[in-house]
Amino acid sequence: MLPRRLPAIPGLRFDALYEPGKTEALVGGDWFDAFRLADGRIVITIGDVVAADSPAATAMGETRQSIRGAAAINPDPAVLLDAADRILAEGPDDRYATAWVGIVDPIDFSLRYASAGHPQPMVRDPISIVRLLEGEGLPLGLSGSLAQRRTRTRPSSNRARCCCSIPTV
Repeated sequence: MLPRRLPAIPGLRFDALYEPGKTEALVGGDWFDAFRLADGRIVITIGDVVAADSPAATAMGETRQSIRGAAAINPDPAVLLDAADRILAEGPDDRYATAWVGIVDPIDFSLRYASAGHPQPMVRDPISIVRLLEGEGLPLGLSGSLAQRRTRTRPSSNRARCCCSIPTV
């Protein structure tokens, strides 16, 4: 259920490497996604539903798709996480997930984001300075408040690139 391709826009590069924590786990709740909105902005999301079983994989799929669906209506990071929180809360069992959602504007290279208990991403600018983005929030399924943040990235040159590393738990 993970994307085969990530968006390509001039000045930014999206890469992903997914390595499961357990080799015996054939299914689980980890996800990442990146997709283009109709106005050209890019939504980046990553998260982890607690557990490594079929119900966690199902909850992950529902959560990921709720973020995609909500993005078509109101692409605001806190709104997207709120939609995912509601989907988990309506599930048949108690499921929790950490998640992070960011929206990159390719015009001014701004990044608006919100976090729900997920480890914060690191951003590397074109001169290779790495910084941890600020953020807080309770995991999805706990109905916490989602604080939204904004930062600015810079376009890359031929020799350097801006990247965002988002660890999973």
